[in-house]
Amino acid sequence: MNLVTSTRALLLTALLTGATPTFAKDTNYMTLSTQYATAVEERGDAVKRALGSAEAMLKSNASDAVALAYKGSLLTMVGGDALMPWNKLKYVNVGLELLDEAVASSTGAPSHGLDPELEILMVAGFTNARLPAMFKREPLARQIISRLLEHPRFDDLAPELRAQALSIAAAYANKDGNGESAKILLERAKTANAKVAQSVFDERS
Repeated sequence: MNLVTSTRALLLTALLTGATPTFAKDTNYMTLSTQYATAVEERGDAVKRALGSAEAMLKSNASDAVALAYKGSLLTMVGGDALMPWNKLKYVNVGLELLDEAVASSTGAPSHGLDPELEILMVAGFTNARLPAMFKREPLARQIISRLLEHPRFDDLAPELRAQALSIAAAYANKDGNGESAKILLERAKTANAKVAQSVFDERS
């Protein structure tokens, strides 16, 4: 298992354990968050299964911004895996519209265990940050990651997820030529999880 694969496995575990709190009571949500974590790792049919769960939650409550964020993120994966360029654009753009709607509705959204705004910012921030430059989402990704880091419940996330968010911010600072800020953010990330921190930073630098 190489470093990238092992880091993905760590992040998958974090999504399974950190984004699905033991005190969450909604079994539909727990199914969705578990399937989403698997979809991030495996893609393909795993994405379709998670999409089905997101749509089932939205059928029960169309205004559930957490479910909407997951659906939006999953649709960007569908687009990323599509063979035809027009399908890539279609699914990614629809997914981004849903993500933007979820972020706009994150304050006061129904909770499934984690603070809903925290969870939506995490999903939206990571999704926007991984998109290719052609989608021109970096400015928004930076804003969302900043909001995520400044969220008062940020420490509720699993260490691997905190490390990922901090490393993304560090890579942005490094890109801007702000080496001191990048160093501070990366050290914070390494305190949360050194392996994830270095892998994410190196991948983005």
